[in-house]
Amino acid sequence: MIYNFRNILGFKLIASIAMGVALLCGGLSAGGQGAHATEAANAVLKEIERREDVLSKALFLPHVKIVDTRFWPGNVKSAIEKAGLEFLYVSETVEPGDGRYRCSAMSDAQISNSRSFITNAVQKLPASVYKDVNLKYVLLCDSAQANDQEIGGIPIPPLKLMMLSAGSDDNGYKERMFFHEFYHYFEFMVRHSLKDAEWDKRFEGFYVGLNGADTNMSVAEVGTASSKGFITRYAQTGAEEDRAEIFSFIYAAPDELEFFIRKKNDEVLKEKVEYIQNIVSEHLGLRANKKF
Repeated sequence: MIYNFRNILGFKLIASIAMGVALLCGGLSAGGQGAHATEAANAVLKEIERREDVLSKALFLPHVKIVDTRFWPGNVKSAIEKAGLEFLYVSETVEPGDGRYRCSAMSDAQISNSRSFITNAVQKLPASVYKDVNLKYVLLCDSAQANDQEIGGIPIPPLKLMMLSAGSDDNGYKERMFFHEFYHYFEFMVRHSLKDAEWDKRFEGFYVGLNGADTNMSVAEVGTASSKGFITRYAQTGAEEDRAEIFSFIYAAPDELEFFIRKKNDEVLKEKVEYIQNIVSEHLGLRANKKF
């Protein structure tokens, strides 16, 4: 068979041109899509920066940044959004409250590490609870201080904000601090103070006050209290801290709390736990997640 080389070469040339055009068009299309994606990403970043500027003024916090949850698991993002919460940090140390408090900057690694405790904490309470107490912002600090003393955090209800010391690598501790400060925040919103008259009647006379050493993380460990009726040494420093410590264990470490009560046969602590569960059931609609 004699081939018509002119037709074959012509076909190959036309085919090559056609393929080149197709590839060029595909490249242009992909390039267009990439440009649109870049524009969209830039728009999101600009909106985040705009939002950070608004929050900085509203919360009286320079250098405030929003924790970027765009690439977090969908269920976590959804839980945070349903709760109406925003997690914040600062890029430089700030001293709110006319210098009475200090929140130091979080590193990218610390922010990444905090995702675990945020995931656990946010999903353990119904989204409606955060809205009921009007909590909107959680400020994460490498370390938090009040009057030059290290603290686990502090609730600031007028700003709808909790400040937390979140620089530790111990996510279990950070989760407990989240619930501890949440209970303080809740008491402020319900009673406008940290006083509970009924509690004082039932559990008075057990507290030993606060000293500088009591801000160390070790006093927040189970079994460090010097007498029955307390889950940690820090719980002994005041009635409000006692209640907040118990609430933090109910939601962050219930198995540990149950084991400790049974091991020590601690009826006073058990009664305190029931009291806290009744309070949050009455005011927040929270049902006991465990029998102690």
